[in-house]
Amino acid sequence: MTKLDTAGLRAFVGREWDLLDAKTRSERARRSIAEKTRMAVALYESVQATRPDWPDERTRREDLAHHQRLKALLARAPNVGHR
Repeated sequence: MTKLDTAGLRAFVGREWDLLDAKTRSERARRSIAEKTRMAVALYESVQATRPDWPDERTRREDLAHHQRLKALLARAPNVGHR
């Protein structure tokens, strides 16, 4: 069994996640719809290259059910902080 690198783990946990998340959101916001679409297609094709059977029908049904539950939750949530 490999010994756990506790210093590396502490460094990872100690990152400024809020700052990194804000930077990532900012970078994503600047991308065009076309660029975001190209990235999504590239990700899909990458997965298909290693898992051509994905997504199967069961996975698709589960994914749709998750989206439907999220949509229902969002519809019931107050519109706090949105302008």
